[in-house]
Amino acid sequence: MILLLSTLLMATPEATPVQFKYHIRMLPLLRINPDFDSQTDDSTWQTMQNIRLMATGTWPGLVLYASFQDARSWGLENSPVVSSDGITGLHEGYAQIGSRDNQSFWVRTGRQEYTMHRGMMMWNRPWNLYGIAFNGVRAHYEQQRFSADAGVFVLQGAGSYTTTCDDSVQDCSNFSAETVSSIGDFLFLAEADIDLHPKLRLQPYFLGIRQGASESDPNTDRIVFSPSLRMEGAFTSGFKYIFDGAYQVGKNGESDHSAWRAQASLLYNIGTYKTSLFFEERSGDGDRSDAVDNDFEPFFGAGHRFRGFGDYIGLKNVRNIGASAQKIFSPTLSLKLDYHFFQLSNPTGSWFATSGQSRGVGTGENANLGHEVDIVLGWKPVKNCSIQFTHAHFIPFGEGATIEGSDTSSATYAWMRIER
Repeated sequence: MILLLSTLLMATPEATPVQFKYHIRMLPLLRINPDFDSQTDDSTWQTMQNIRLMATGTWPGLVLYASFQDARSWGLENSPVVSSDGITGLHEGYAQIGSRDNQSFWVRTGRQEYTMHRGMMMWNRPWNLYGIAFNGVRAHYEQQRFSADAGVFVLQGAGSYTTTCDDSVQDCSNFSAETVSSIGDFLFLAEADIDLHPKLRLQPYFLGIRQGASESDPNTDRIVFSPSLRMEGAFTSGFKYIFDGAYQVGKNGESDHSAWRAQASLLYNIGTYKTSLFFEERSGDGDRSDAVDNDFEPFFGAGHRFRGFGDYIGLKNVRNIGASAQKIFSPTLSLKLDYHFFQLSNPTGSWFATSGQSRGVGTGENANLGHEVDIVLGWKPVKNCSIQFTHAHFIPFGEGATIEGSDTSSATYAWMRIER
């Protein structure tokens, strides 16, 4: 791929319709009292930076694409920084073959991003330092008011692992090492978009994940299927709705997987004001001793895009009820206020962080986790440049205060993006 793009760069512009784009993203972030205990001095800050160069070669029936990025967090490498730093690498690189219009039908193979329905279940995570992309194959078809996509992506390659025993945590006197083989981990998905009417758009979608043994967990044998249906439409030109639901089934060894998700959003725009009401709930497991896992499998969806810009709430065992209001003062200036009321879906389950780790387990006495208020100021000082100033304030109470602590916590950042 790199050799081919290098050849394209040296060719004449008339013979090679190659376009270049770039983006620069910088995110200084300050967290105050992240452990919800004001008696400890644990406030922290960091600055993340991502610079990406994208090159696209387009011909009838053929698209070649590659993007290279340098991603780093200030202070975590030697200074001055060595230019041959290993942090620089390939983000995406694929070949796409299909119809001559490069739109109605194509098959794309290689490393690629995948987003689905504003990122609720699949998202490229531009706020993340590196972003995410997948290695695999994707097919696309569209015709008038219908489109369909399907893909298979490799998350972990096949391998063989030798089991070990840690005598510091268990009795290894009768342990016998064995070799465990794994076919690897795979993500498979399919989705369709059926535009029936301005008031109704059906979007059925399906995700699945297959996880085999790994060196850290040689006993893993997990598969999850997640059939889902999303509906959206407009009651009027300024009043829209979104309904989305998923039910998951699967197995992990001898244990079953059974989980669900429900979402409803109402969006109303009038003039320079945008408002919304939203609800989402993802199931959680309240009994680790039984043979059923009820924690919702989040796949690779967005985090704070839907559950607060402070990143206090994870992607499973959560109920999120909230409202949002935005005022657009001009094409270059806007102000947004978000409110979230968070609860545990299962009050005896875990409060998960965005990393997927448990912050603690609920007692069952109270499902409440806390309130979060986010203030977002959007500013575009010059063309191709935008800066998002955000302050997120989290107020724990109920079970949230019991698990983590009753003191408030906040996160403040400025996200600068230059794209062309």
